Amino acid sequence: MAAISSCARYKPMLYTIFTGGTIGSEKKADGTFSPGEGNGYQLLQMYRKSGGTEEFRSESILGILSENLAAKHIQEMVAAVDSALKNEDCEGVLVMHGTDTMAYTAAFLGYLFSAASVPVFLITSRAPLDDPTANGLANFAAAVQFIREGGKPGVYVSYQNLGEEPVIHYATRLLRHDAADEGVRSVLGGIYPKGADLAEDIFPVLPQQLRLTQDADHLLRIEVYPGMKLPQFTDKTKAVLLEAFHSGTIPASDKMRRFLTEARGRDIPVFLTGIASGARNYETIDFALKEGVIPLYDRAPISQYVKLWLLTDHVTDVADEMKKNHGHETVPYRLLENHL
Repeated sequence: MAAISSCARYKPMLYTIFTGGTIGSEKKADGTFSPGEGNGYQLLQMYRKSGGTEEFRSESILGILSENLAAKHIQEMVAAVDSALKNEDCEGVLVMHGTDTMAYTAAFLGYLFSAASVPVFLITSRAPLDDPTANGLANFAAAVQFIREGGKPGVYVSYQNLGEEPVIHYATRLLRHDAADEGVRSVLGGIYPKGADLAEDIFPVLPQQLRLTQDADHLLRIEVYPGMKLPQFTDKTKAVLLEAFHSGTIPASDKMRRFLTEARGRDIPVFLTGIASGARNYETIDFALKEGVIPLYDRAPISQYVKLWLLTDHVTDVADEMKKNHGHETVPYRLLENHL
């Protein structure tokens, strides 16, 4: 069981926070599925019927489909998790969430609560709970078991892919779903308990300090592809995130060179994600590095976008903090060697 201050005076409690999503959806009369505040409590009923005896302190703060996630919703979730963690009886927090933007919220929580003293989980379901293909109960049960068996403090996602056992993922390592696919994977296979580098840096933003621009229009997030059109810089632009091809490469075109030259002229840092530290040194990678692009090795693109959003809203030296390892985001090199 996770250590809790003054635990002799308090009965350990699991805190559950419901936000909507498929895991909190019900079928309406017109055949559509819609979440609502309170719908998610069906999960706790199902868990108890399956034999679970834990006690939960629960609240429903949102009732949205996660594809409608906005900065204001992230702030509400962060505030709710922060409030739960301040209770001396809290031995773990479980946040129920939709699947579409799960990786984004997971990354926000993974950075902001990287110093949490108990486990924090994000729980989703591939289908509404009364659907035979739903995995919400399995995901929830695996997270509760992790907490009960003394799993390390941190922020995680518990998820069961089709035909597999539930897996515990670090919240800052999730990859986006493959097209039309409901599976969940971590970058370079870096799942728990394989661990992370021991020398981690404390994230410079605390939950209580969180302030997010409602639209991250100060960031340029660019996925590379043949024939791509590069966006224009504006006076708001603070940073650029390039998402590389799977080899860690980007096009070494004249228009890319002009784009990177303008970024340097405007003193705007350009980061490259989707690149492994063991990547072959293609001339296109060499081109990027010579043009001043900053590589973010062995990390998931989604988490780097979230991290960049957080940092550009809060700190001055964004480039320095982006290079650091926060919240288990960087897959250890020993795992990378096995993966390549």
